[in-house]
Amino acid sequence: MKKEIKVAAARGDGLGQRLYAIINAIYIAKKLNVDYGFTWSERFVGDKDHAISLAGEFFSKEYIEDHLIAKEDLAGFKIPGGRGLTKKKLLTPLSNDSVKGWIATNSHLRNVLATGLLPNDKYNLLDAFNEIKFSDRINECIEFAKTIELPANPVAIHLRAGDVVYGDYRKWGKFVKKTIPISLAKMLVEFFKKKNATVLVFGQNQGAIKELAAEHDIIQVKNLYSHKYTSNIEEAMLDLILMTRCSEVISGASGFALQASLIGGIPNKSPTDYFSAADITNYVENDLKKVGEKRYSPLDVAHGYWFLWSLSRKSVSFESALGWISLAAAQDSGNPIYPFKKAISLIGLKSYEAGDMELGKAMLIGGSEEKFNSELFKILVAKTPPTYLLESDFKYVHHAAALGYLNAIAVSAMINLVLGNVAKARSLITDALLMSPGAAHFVDILRKVISAERKKPAKAVPAKFD
Repeated sequence: MKKEIKVAAARGDGLGQRLYAIINAIYIAKKLNVDYGFTWSERFVGDKDHAISLAGEFFSKEYIEDHLIAKEDLAGFKIPGGRGLTKKKLLTPLSNDSVKGWIATNSHLRNVLATGLLPNDKYNLLDAFNEIKFSDRINECIEFAKTIELPANPVAIHLRAGDVVYGDYRKWGKFVKKTIPISLAKMLVEFFKKKNATVLVFGQNQGAIKELAAEHDIIQVKNLYSHKYTSNIEEAMLDLILMTRCSEVISGASGFALQASLIGGIPNKSPTDYFSAADITNYVENDLKKVGEKRYSPLDVAHGYWFLWSLSRKSVSFESALGWISLAAAQDSGNPIYPFKKAISLIGLKSYEAGDMELGKAMLIGGSEEKFNSELFKILVAKTPPTYLLESDFKYVHHAAALGYLNAIAVSAMINLVLGNVAKARSLITDALLMSPGAAHFVDILRKVISAERKKPAKAVPAKFD
């Protein structure tokens, strides 16, 4: 039976971030001597790119009865503000009812708590993790992972992939660094092999892992348990425990890998902790051109070039940075993020005509004026509340539109529609149609505006990530 919950975890995205928040909630509640709870969204249940199952399949029945709460139970809860929070600062608002409870964030506790409250030998995040009561099947996975024989001090490389490389999330531009490209993974393996280290490779991208295994002596982690466990959630928990047994975890910006490092008390490092951006750029670009474009999947190649743009666009020549976008676009046609981002770069440099041409490409599929690329509208709408993922780029489009550039006017209309400025959107797309009467893709935008005038403005698509 649930007691009065004072600390809660409320993430609804990937498994790593959900566990991160739950473990933080357990830890903070322990330090405050209060009870904790958590919500469990069914978002991503059954999604091939995520390891999320129903709460009843992941946790024990008793644990759910004691700690699972509904989103409605979070009324009056707040995220703690500030840094260096002491026990007194957290308890006082609870005792005087100015706050009903605290929502545990999925950020490092050192960013929130005072030094005296941080994990130590007496109670740490592994202890908090061990307080979670999982279902029998998940417990079986965890215990099996502890028995798998590993060499001394292995190094873990976590590639991730899934939706960031192959799914819709690759179109939103912001999360490219969550995944290590195949070429960079090869660079890491070669580095650690020179140190005679044993490398365990984790991740969803089995094609990339097999590519690495074809050239290097690595341990493909999935082979250690695939004879026994096959579901996404089982594999995820096996990977989590096996990662905690490594000497360090190298990953992109993955919440899952970070969680393994915090539970295991081991370092979570980025490739840039070992190599300079210039060295990464040289290796990855060379590998993609010599090997990748011949052997890797087109979307893996696109991700590699897009990663280079994200990593080095501020430290290399403008031509090189835009060249990588073009190379990525050649492997992933129809993805509007490439011409859109290229347009923003050009407009920022006051190359308005060239930027406007790229916005035109972003609106069209295959360069045909007969077919509007509705994916552009989707990436403009994508949002991690309260911010649109491309919000910092909107001002460049509006600026070019104000200068009278045709495609910028049309895209500005789309952005205004996203923001709920329907009247402004109507005015802009009307102007675009006056400048280019009968342009089919402009007519499609007008239809969206008319639909919004009759209904409510389009809702933003949440885009939370593990």
